[in-house]
Amino acid sequence: MRLRRIEKSLARRVAAVALSMMIATSAMNGECTVDAKKKMTVADIKASYVVADATTGEILATHKAGKKVYPASTTKVLTICTILERMKAKGIKKNDYVKITKKMIKSVPSGSKCAYIRKGKKYTYRDLIGLVMVVSAADAVQALNKALYKSNKAFTKDMNRVAAKIGMSKSHFDNGIGLDKGNGYNNIYTTADDMMKLEIYASNNHQLINTMAKKKRIKVYDKSRKACHVFRSTNLFYRGFKYSKKRYKVVGMKTGYTSVAKHTLLTKTEAVLADRSLLVAVFNIGKKENVYKDTKLLLDMYS
Repeated sequence: MRLRRIEKSLARRVAAVALSMMIATSAMNGECTVDAKKKMTVADIKASYVVADATTGEILATHKAGKKVYPASTTKVLTICTILERMKAKGIKKNDYVKITKKMIKSVPSGSKCAYIRKGKKYTYRDLIGLVMVVSAADAVQALNKALYKSNKAFTKDMNRVAAKIGMSKSHFDNGIGLDKGNGYNNIYTTADDMMKLEIYASNNHQLINTMAKKKRIKVYDKSRKACHVFRSTNLFYRGFKYSKKRYKVVGMKTGYTSVAKHTLLTKTEAVLADRSLLVAVFNIGKKENVYKDTKLLLDMYS
């Protein structure tokens, strides 16, 4: 029995040596019989995306940019563009106050991300916009909506007017939060190409969006200075996700997620040692993509 065990052990060693020799020979001949773990490149990205020069607006790269996708909370960039333009038309200033009503709070769809602003309190338009951009707060969206429009229908009509002005010809919005068919909102859709048009427009025309998008956290007081809300940004580039900070700096713009849309991401960078600043729009088309990894690959490639 002992002899048989020794023979089996020797046989296994001989087989292992033979396999090693085969691998070495294949490598010398330019072949590969055992695949090493492949390092992901831009060519491996499956998501819909568009990359543009943030200064000139030149489109640098696209992939499935015309494919129908769901925007999730990246919708809120259009929401705030619409709100800012409505405020200008009505002569409302950013430091004017909005009084939070019961109607505003009750209009927030169940399950939406909230900043828990309080009924009866007063917050500035600027701070409510900050809560939308930094925290993705649905209650802040509804407060702004109800303060400026008579109905949600009037609000979304204005959103679609602004989208059409921008040139978002393959998009439609039926709410300002970014909820989709998973939440019973069946008439919201877009493309990566259209969302890049939005990103370029917002970046060039609304400084407050750029300012708020840079914030890693936000502190908001009501008019009485008694109620304080402090929140961290939803953007993982601000929360430890590693990227080439010596080459470029991420300065916004908006994150998003629903169970249908999966993770969505609009990103803006400022060049440090890189050749250019970028805008990137990435929208998942499956369950396994990672928008931050995809975006980093694109930033590293085209910065």
